[in-house]
Amino acid sequence: MTIFHKLNYSYSRDKFESEQQNRLLRVVLQALDVDVGNLMVNNILSFDNRESLKNILKTYKISFVTQENIFNIYVEDNVIAKLYPIKYKVKKDISNDKIFLEAEVTIWTVFD
Repeated sequence: MTIFHKLNYSYSRDKFESEQQNRLLRVVLQALDVDVGNLMVNNILSFDNRESLKNILKTYKISFVTQENIFNIYVEDNVIAKLYPIKYKVKKDISNDKIFLEAEVTIWTVFD
């Protein structure tokens, strides 16, 4: 699945990519019926809750690793979701002459 996002040109790419990883992790946890409660709010994990989330992931044998710029989520040894490298294009809004970034986010899950 590919999703396009319109970003302010000055928006941090690192922050956006981290948000997309968190969003994918939350989608996967919900699909697996793992209750994370309020550990993640608006797809953002608070620093106070990281240790609790680590314990939940360990209990369900869920791990994630980035290999060759692809963010992979595993259950045991099986890849169940991927976030591919995000592609950015600089574009210009014709209506107001402002420059923005178009981010192309491509994900794959076993749940699709």
